[in-house]
Amino acid sequence: MTTKRTPTRYDAGSPSESQLSTRPLRTNPPLLGDLSNRPPAGTIDRWIWQKRMWVESTSAMTMLEPWEKLLVCVVFTLIMTTFAFGIFHYLPHHLHVIYGRAKYYLLGDESAPLVMLWSQALGEL
Repeated sequence: MTTKRTPTRYDAGSPSESQLSTRPLRTNPPLLGDLSNRPPAGTIDRWIWQKRMWVESTSAMTMLEPWEKLLVCVVFTLIMTTFAFGIFHYLPHHLHVIYGRAKYYLLGDESAPLVMLWSQALGEL
């Protein structure tokens, strides 16, 4: 009794037994900008690669095409730059204002001319 061999994914049609091949298909070489999914050999390179893989797999960026990944990274960078600018530019002034208000509400201490202006405006003097 002869058993029929099921063609593998490497077989084209139904070839004879001598034409079957167990070699995988040859793949095209990666493009210039294509980043490999294999970890690099260096310690620092491997750490950076692990972080990149973690970010891409967590944010589902592995499904995106390279131009879409670039667009997501550019938008993320612009948003983070805006937040950083706001934190370093506006936050110190805002903390100074909050400090003055907290000092007034907690200690009742404020500059005398401002208190006099409020008193005159309210007609308490």
